Amino acid sequence: ALPIAGALADRWDRRKIMLACDGLTLATAAVAAALSWSGALQLGHLYVLAVVSAVTSAFRQPAYTAAVTQLAPKRYLGHANGFAQLGGATGVMLSQMLGGALMLALGLHRILLLDVATYAVALVTLLAVRFPSALFRKQEEPFLQEVTQGWRYLQKRQGLLALAVFFALGNCLASVANVLVTPLVLSFSSAARLGSVMAMNGAGMLLGSLVMSLWGGTRRRMDGMIGFIALFGVSAVGMGLRPALG
Repeated sequence: ALPIAGALADRWDRRKIMLACDGLTLATAAVAAALSWSGALQLGHLYVLAVVSAVTSAFRQPAYTAAVTQLAPKRYLGHANGFAQLGGATGVMLSQMLGGALMLALGLHRILLLDVATYAVALVTLLAVRFPSALFRKQEEPFLQEVTQGWRYLQKRQGLLALAVFFALGNCLASVANVLVTPLVLSFSSAARLGSVMAMNGAGMLLGSLVMSLWGGTRRRMDGMIGFIALFGVSAVGMGLRPALG
């Protein structure tokens, strides 16, 4: 969905795209909560809801990222992206820190209702914000031509194409490692301790985002991107070699 989503982010009002995506995400969470409370929630439902949520995220992310570049001057993009990630990292840290404890205290039904409430807060916040139209240039070329234009753009820039392949492989392998952390910890510990482990993940994201906000990144962007991904790889190997909580 991302190639199509990227083209739409260049054509439509980015704020409206994010509003539509947040509204659909809210509806998805509400459906999950309703099915859970009625006792009808099945694994098949979760597959469908996960697909809808992922597609919605795919459409929201390009609009959100483009909005940052639209609002922030070029020389401050590193700082601005750091601040943008700071909000997400804070949410990850707090939610995962409290997730295990809340599961024991509230149960799945009430946690899903809490999930709905948080999406509602996000939607209301975005409704209260207005985006200036400065620097936004709506694309006028045919839609299918714009979708394929991204690939042609990469083909003409071998360095950028190599970077795209590098991040595609890196994100794929990183996703495998991130997904396997949960069953790894649960194989020798409890859900509450898993929440603590995942909270440390959020704390790391928070610290990294804060540093990036203040620092702005390495002078040569490539050095920073490759270096930090290498550090992630080393940490993943460490978790696999000796899994322990401390």
